[in-house]
Amino acid sequence: MKRAALNALLVLFTGCHALAGYPSTHDSPSPDAAADQAPLVDLKPLVDLKPLVDLKPLVDLKPLVDLKLSQTVDATSDGASSPDAGNLLFEDTFDDTDFSFTIGSGAFGQDSGSASMDVCDSNTGYAMVPNKTWSDVKVSARIIFDPACGSGQGGLLIRMASLSPCVFYTCGASVTQDIIGITKKLNDCASTPILAQSRRRRLSFSTWYTMELSAIGDTIHCTLDGPDLMAPLEATYQDPSPILEGSAGIGGYDVRARFDDFKVTPP
Repeated sequence: MKRAALNALLVLFTGCHALAGYPSTHDSPSPDAAADQAPLVDLKPLVDLKPLVDLKPLVDLKPLVDLKLSQTVDATSDGASSPDAGNLLFEDTFDDTDFSFTIGSGAFGQDSGSASMDVCDSNTGYAMVPNKTWSDVKVSARIIFDPACGSGQGGLLIRMASLSPCVFYTCGASVTQDIIGITKKLNDCASTPILAQSRRRRLSFSTWYTMELSAIGDTIHCTLDGPDLMAPLEATYQDPSPILEGSAGIGGYDVRARFDDFKVTPP
């Protein structure tokens, strides 16, 4: 009786196990069945997921240009030239009250950002940069004439070998005569004949002009430019026996004038 009951339970359990989809302990799967149950697709990634592009910067982000600021010209307003001044050999903008030029004759001073020269009544006045010597060089400055005293000439001096006696070249402008002229001083500080000149109507009082005077070898060249000139006035003199070297400065005779932005540079 008991054995029959146990056999019945065994049959029932086996049938339930088969209905649940589990293989019978008595049956082994056929090779075809095993193949049917294998995954149809290999689930390993089809693509290597490593980055296709190296994400390191493609461009070196260091500055392509060195941003260090270049040195600038720094010549002091009292006439002391800077060792880093490049092509600027000397500069004086007359911004303080100490006129640093060596005065040979005449009344000179400076205030309000410019230098003054007062040599009225047929007097002469000359002043030069001290302790400097140049040969081939260019001098430039801005100049304005006072109508109260302006019948003579005022301007720039170059190759100033001596102030006493006077040995140098001058470039002077005359508003009343509408000219610029080059002269050469040799032991005579008084007015001397004009060696080369340029004339054009009309120069004006109370107008700032820019004057340049250069010496290259035996050639002395002078220009004057301003807002009321269609083109610069120019004069050139070739000296058969030139003064070879000297300092530079400002001067004139029978005139009252002011100067600013005085510079000495290579020609």
